[in-house]
Parts: sequence; C-alpha cells; structure tokens
Amino acid sequence: TLFPYTTLFRSKKELNAVLDTLDHKDLNELPEFKGESPSSEMISAYIYNKLKERIVQLSKITVWETQTSCCSYFEAE
Repeated sequence: TLFPYTTLFRSKKELNAVLDTLDHKDLNELPEFKGESPSSEMISAYIYNKLKERIVQLSKITVWETQTSCCSYFEAE
C-alpha cells in the first residue's frame, strides 16, 4: 500500500514549510518569539503547533541543539 509513503512525503513537505519560516532568520526578530527567548523549548512548541494545524496525527516534536541535548514538545493526554 502507498499510504505510509504518501503520508511520509506529505509530512516532510509540511515540516519543510514550517522550517522555512525559521531558516536563516534572526529568531529574536520574528513576531512569534518577540519578547521571548527562542529556546529549544519555544522552538519545539512553535513547530509542533504549526504542524498540528496541518497534520492532526502529530504526537510529538523533538528539536536537537547538539548530539546530546534536545527538547521534545507534546500535548498532555
């Protein structure tokens, strides 16, 4: 069945669209982070909320700062 591949392609396309809003930008200057520290916690919540609008099956987003440091965002059930 093609469903998993179609879903993966759509998910990657949606993720790239959200990441493009952050890529090569001064995050401190973006309205979404104005007055906030654009920490990995804030960035993971931003990405999660933007993707959740497009992919209802989304359950968690993880943003990696380094190979050993990351932050995951998910909604409590």
